[in-house]
Amino acid sequence: MNLKLKAASAIVTLKPVVDSAEHDTAVFLVKGLSVGQTTLSASVVGKSGRKITSAPQQIEVFPPFKLIPRKMTLLIGSMMQITSEGGPQPQSNILFSISEEEIASVSPIGHVRGNAVGNVTVTGLVQAIDAETGKLVVVSQDQVEVEVVVLTAIRIRAPITRMKTGSEMPVYVMGLTNSQTPFSFGSALPSLTFHWSTTKRGILDVQPRHVEANVELQSEHNFGMRVTGKSRGRTGLKVVLRVTDPKARQLVGNLQELQDEIQIQVYDKLHMLNPKVETEELLMAPNSVLKLQTNRDGVGALSYRMLDCPDQLVIAEVDDKGLLFAGSLTGTSSLLITSQETFGVNQTLIVAVKVVPVSYVRFTTSPALYTQTKENLKAFPLGVVLTFAVHFHASTGETLHSSNSLLTFSTNRDDLVQVGVGPSNHTLTVTTINVGLTLLAAWDRENTGVADYVPIPVDHAISMLDVHKLVVGDVVCFHVQLSSPDGVLGTWSSSANGVLQVDPKTGAAVARDSGTVTVFYEIPGTLKTYREVCNTPPVTTPSALPVSVCSPGLYACSMTLQLMTDQQTRVLSISMTNLLVKGGLEGSAFSGEQVGARLPIELGLYSDQTELLLSNLQPSAELTVFGPLAALSSMKVRPSDGAEHAVRHAGDNHRSLDRVQNSMLSGADPPPVVNWDGGHSLHSFINCYQMMFCTLFALLAGTAILIIGGSRFSSRPLIAQREKQHGCSGGL
Repeated sequence: MNLKLKAASAIVTLKPVVDSAEHDTAVFLVKGLSVGQTTLSASVVGKSGRKITSAPQQIEVFPPFKLIPRKMTLLIGSMMQITSEGGPQPQSNILFSISEEEIASVSPIGHVRGNAVGNVTVTGLVQAIDAETGKLVVVSQDQVEVEVVVLTAIRIRAPITRMKTGSEMPVYVMGLTNSQTPFSFGSALPSLTFHWSTTKRGILDVQPRHVEANVELQSEHNFGMRVTGKSRGRTGLKVVLRVTDPKARQLVGNLQELQDEIQIQVYDKLHMLNPKVETEELLMAPNSVLKLQTNRDGVGALSYRMLDCPDQLVIAEVDDKGLLFAGSLTGTSSLLITSQETFGVNQTLIVAVKVVPVSYVRFTTSPALYTQTKENLKAFPLGVVLTFAVHFHASTGETLHSSNSLLTFSTNRDDLVQVGVGPSNHTLTVTTINVGLTLLAAWDRENTGVADYVPIPVDHAISMLDVHKLVVGDVVCFHVQLSSPDGVLGTWSSSANGVLQVDPKTGAAVARDSGTVTVFYEIPGTLKTYREVCNTPPVTTPSALPVSVCSPGLYACSMTLQLMTDQQTRVLSISMTNLLVKGGLEGSAFSGEQVGARLPIELGLYSDQTELLLSNLQPSAELTVFGPLAALSSMKVRPSDGAEHAVRHAGDNHRSLDRVQNSMLSGADPPPVVNWDGGHSLHSFINCYQMMFCTLFALLAGTAILIIGGSRFSSRPLIAQREKQHGCSGGL
């Protein structure tokens, strides 16, 4: 049969195979040459000479489907995610399956967790729908070998054991084999704790990772540390690994802890003492490039030249533009930099150029995060964007100025952080998108032993006082410790003010409607964090318990009268009638509706006199009583003997009594009883001959005072029609 198959583009080749046994069937071998999409169409010439062409058939050439990593080693309770590359695009869901679920388990998104010691195989399938049959067909598949282990021993992985003062290096815990990396046990649940120490103080400074970002990691995340040489000497660096749950059986023989110790020597850096001058040197990795820049660029005429040395190979070259190229050989050379000034002076600078191999890499984290309390955070806030820079170091611990290493970055899972390319070479940005722990690693493709591992714990920076769900009408105050370097606080906002209204300054919020809303806290130019809040409508819960009275519950405000001075009490007793109470936010003006309430305040009667001294020379005295006009108008005073005394009006805000006893009244005596309702009786208290005469003279004097006071009172009527409270003075 004269049937031909033709492709629309050259991304595939078509080769006919042996003719099929069926006379009306042709078989072709299709081979993909490059990634892309094209169409295939078949044509045949019939007996009548008419050419018949089939409908075009879509075909895609895709890279091989591959699961990453090819092999993983996990501790019991640890988790690592399987990712993929290649396969058809757009890629459909990958179906994961595992050979033995008792040893390990795999989730639909590829999270593999170790359960028991053993080896299993995880298979990933890519399926697609066949255009003709409409059925699912397997397009491609791949497998990953998983080994679940227990730790039999640990060792400290230190890139160097001799370092200069001031140099830094990362150290981290490894298992007995090279496959047991921090990815194998750093995410174990129940978690492992790591405790570091030195045998001698003052030689090494051992700090957790991310300390430069003001983040203080917990002991379960301290599988790696940053070591800095402080002073000359030799010391031991020790780590102790402990289990938090012995029932998990994560260590061999059900041990409770493992430990390891190494010796590190710190030596002084060579420098000149006499004369005291600073020497300059450049450290470069082989086959790297460095752009030189001086403070005279654009001012003077600069020239660069490598100094030739006899019997020495040239290890670096420089051009007129200041590009310094390191060769493949290691060694030391000298660079001469000359600046010809416009005023006729030439300046020269000789710099040593050292080409050395890369011994290790080290992560640093930015930006630094600050809090109001000056305390370090325990984890990175949700939503923050971090920048991780990779520094290359020589065998002495010094930092290289240039390197050409091809780094590979990897995480143990990709659902909690988003990793992207950084703003400069050998940097990457990490955006925290979910709460949890992610492990980040970087290593050299040509030398996998040059690696560094750091944990990235993520947690909510916005707290709600243990309230995870709100009911419509609830009032909640959001709290956050983050601030700018100068201590300036950020601003609050809500993704939907109709659902949750947030005060931009204080973080106080009111749930106005049901739904899900995101609360943001932003410090301009520094960070922006968020938290998702779910508002639920009120729910009626039926109950069989008898309830006598049901009333709606409202928020209450409890007010307590504070201690006041006598002067404050006197002023308030004659001036306050109603207290207007409004709910507000301290330090800011709330934009929402505020409903106030007026509360009647009755402070009672007040007298600023605690005692009266009476004698034969001064048989009477005046006691001034302050209080509201309504209370003073019906005030009656009785001493302890029960005799009722008349009250004389002495002003608009006080009253006084006309009669007193010839005795001492003090704060220690029983207080006089004030009765506003009337109904009193007069009791005699004359007990002796002398007291009878005193009483007689006092009655005569009191009668005269009443007559005089009554005439004055009738001539000036009392007007007490005031809206506010008044104080009254009374004479006793």
